[in-house]
Amino acid sequence: MNKVLWLAAASGVVALVSTSAFAGPAAWCKGASDDKPRMDELGSKDPYAVLKAFVAAECNPDAEVEAHRAEIEKGRAAWSKRLGMSEGDWADAVAFTTQPGYDINGDLTTKKFVEMTPIDQWIAIGKAQSDIQGGMDAFYVADIFDAKLSEVGRLAFISECIRIDDPILWATCQDDIDKLDYTRLYDQLRADANHGGALRQKIRMLAYELPAKLKEHADNVAKLKSEDPAWKKAFDIAASSRTEWAAIAAKNAKYLALAAEMESAMVAKSRSMFEGCDDKTYAALGEAISTVPAKTFAKMRDIRDDPFGGFAYKALPVAMKNPSVNLAAIAVVICDQRHGLAADLGGALGSTPSLRGPHNFAISKMAD
Repeated sequence: MNKVLWLAAASGVVALVSTSAFAGPAAWCKGASDDKPRMDELGSKDPYAVLKAFVAAECNPDAEVEAHRAEIEKGRAAWSKRLGMSEGDWADAVAFTTQPGYDINGDLTTKKFVEMTPIDQWIAIGKAQSDIQGGMDAFYVADIFDAKLSEVGRLAFISECIRIDDPILWATCQDDIDKLDYTRLYDQLRADANHGGALRQKIRMLAYELPAKLKEHADNVAKLKSEDPAWKKAFDIAASSRTEWAAIAAKNAKYLALAAEMESAMVAKSRSMFEGCDDKTYAALGEAISTVPAKTFAKMRDIRDDPFGGFAYKALPVAMKNPSVNLAAIAVVICDQRHGLAADLGGALGSTPSLRGPHNFAISKMAD
């Protein structure tokens, strides 16, 4: 019998595999290294070693590989399922195995946050602590994306969040952990052709490793809540704040868009993107301030002998609790055409909880 029918139970895939003749390497093998197959690596617990072993077996088959073709294809189908890979995605595996992992980072294809692809979001969140200027961290960048945060971006954010030993921050990202959709994540990776296959595969590998980390994280959270009921309340506040923020975001869409526009200009260091920013950011600030009731500032006056403890000193932190004012102030500060005002607003923003998006809003609610 020239061919045998076998069932890949792990993936639910039925395939016909030749036991006497092999048609040759698959089309996705183009560019593969000439590494010789190592059958012992196919059973390794290291997913990186397994991936490399399957690529070598498929792209550089020898007699031993052909003798075990059915078992190898069954195992590869199982790993395809675990890593969310289609047959064509194995071209990404080839790119990944021919490039050292620490060299696979990727560059942003745009500096405009509203135009970033899923992988751009992953890069932006990962680089937030070092390469993106202006005091942005992973939580701030995730807040810029807000409802447009992709599953790939969410993966980067969750990875950063659980790495930090801070229960307050854990509470803010619990909603993201609960929402993470691996199927959508793999679909977004496959569709993002703006980046190389090696980076797509690296992200798949990180996604594969995440569930074990989340299990450990969940155990830590459960222990935390059992030891101090106050932490359960913190998580509850973070959860309820998401619904509250959704309403705030809908009401302040134009201020959020303006802040994102200025943040993009800052990251891009683009003079053209800053052009005309003074008129629109200052007007937005005036409009936002006009929505704050005058009684909010009752009994706040300038002090003749204490200019640094007068009206602005008292009023700005109060005004910054208003989301519209907070967001408009961010835009004015980044535009920085009115240096004195920008400095005062920057100081006020720095002394009050950020209201940039759902995660920082949750932190401010817990602080209150």
